[in-house]
Amino acid sequence: MFPRFVAQCSIAQQQQRYEDVLLQAPASAGDGSSRSFSCWALFDGHRGDTVARFLGSSLLPELEKRLPAVPSPSEEPEQYVYADAVRRAVTAAFLSLSMRVRELTSSTAAGCGSAAAVVVQTGHLLTVANAGSSKCILDVGQCAIECSADHRLGYNEDEEQRLDAGGCTALVHSPQSGACCWI
Repeated sequence: MFPRFVAQCSIAQQQQRYEDVLLQAPASAGDGSSRSFSCWALFDGHRGDTVARFLGSSLLPELEKRLPAVPSPSEEPEQYVYADAVRRAVTAAFLSLSMRVRELTSSTAAGCGSAAAVVVQTGHLLTVANAGSSKCILDVGQCAIECSADHRLGYNEDEEQRLDAGGCTALVHSPQSGACCWI
C-alpha cells in the first residue's frame, strides 16, 4: 500500500489571501505523462501568491529533467545509490528554482516568497524536502512521523550553526516570524 498524502492549507490563509498552492501529481495521473514518479508539494506563499504559483508550476519540469530515468532497483546496494541520486536530483531542482525565484523577486515579485514542503515518491522510496517554515509529517495510520525540520531561525539550532559555520551574519531577525536576512 502506498502512503496517502494529505495536505490542508491554513483556513485563515485560504479565507484571507489565498497564498498557498497545493501540487498533487501522482505517477498514474492519466494525463498522458510518462512520469515515473509521484510528487506532492505545498507552497506557502508570503506577501502574495506569485512565488508559490511559480513554484507550483515549475517543480515538476525541474524534477523530470533530473530524476533517474530508471526504476528503483530491488537489490540493496543499488537502492542506496539510487536513493542518493534521487536526493541529489531533488536538491538540484530546489537550487535551480531558488535561482529562478531570485530573478523573479528582483523584478515582478519584489518582497514575495514561499516556504515549501515537497514529497517525491519513486517506487517505494519517499524523498522529503522542505524550505522555510513548512514541514512534512507522514501519517502512517498508527502514528505520525516528522520527516522534515523547520528552517526558521530561532526554531532550528542546526540551521543557525550551519549558517554561522559558513560565515553568514544575521542582519535582521524577527523572533515573531523567524524571518531573517543573512549576508
